[in-house]
Amino acid sequence: MSKPLVDRIPFKKIVTACSVGIAVGFGFCGLNAFLEAHGIARNTFERGFSALLVFDLVLLGVSFIGLVVSSIAWAVLSLQKRFVIGIDKSE
Repeated sequence: MSKPLVDRIPFKKIVTACSVGIAVGFGFCGLNAFLEAHGIARNTFERGFSALLVFDLVLLGVSFIGLVVSSIAWAVLSLQKRFVIGIDKSE
């Protein structure tokens, strides 16, 4: 019998990677604010967004969505594995 889906997907690695992405995104937010406060980086787009800020927001958004989706999937599959009755362990 093959392993359950929750054991085949590396949820710990996915959650860790998404968490690191969020931390890096917040770091870029701080770097962008620091550079603009000291006049090093100027806003380059019409509405006041710099290229670093756009990259940072995309990184934060993708990481956050990945973290939420993988955490929910991990929890649902773990509960499914725990509450499934009638699995024949002799195979």
